[in-house]
Amino acid sequence: MSDVHFNVPALREAKLKSKNETPTYFLLFDYNIDVSDNSSKYLRGSAHGDDVATLFGSLYKKIKIDENGKKVQKKFSELIANFIKAGVPSVGSIKVPQITPNNFQYIHINENPSVKSNLWKERLEFWDNIGKKYGFDLASGNQIKNDNRLEL
Repeated sequence: MSDVHFNVPALREAKLKSKNETPTYFLLFDYNIDVSDNSSKYLRGSAHGDDVATLFGSLYKKIKIDENGKKVQKKFSELIANFIKAGVPSVGSIKVPQITPNNFQYIHINENPSVKSNLWKERLEFWDNIGKKYGFDLASGNQIKNDNRLEL
């Protein structure tokens, strides 16, 4: 469900903006915090909104942030502050590259931030291909013209 509701639409929007020469940067926040009673205790990964809760806290529950979490919080704050000040996100010596139509690089925010490439490439291709195959794109809710229809 994360792919359909968040991941695929965000990736597509970033690619479209870069194609139209809009300066575009992308980040993946990947640090587990205990922020929600709804958070799965069996799956690893950040839930939607964990990045905001890491910076500002939660409205409903006190967040317990360990030493690693405090490092992530500090680095994430620095990344955002540098983007506000300079127009380019950076943390320490890492400058986040702008996305281009041929180069999708992003910053992976965790205890040790790093720049990586091609976030969820296979998953995006899966959703693009399945939409073409069946004539409906679940992530956008749009029908896709499909000339490969079976006719009786």
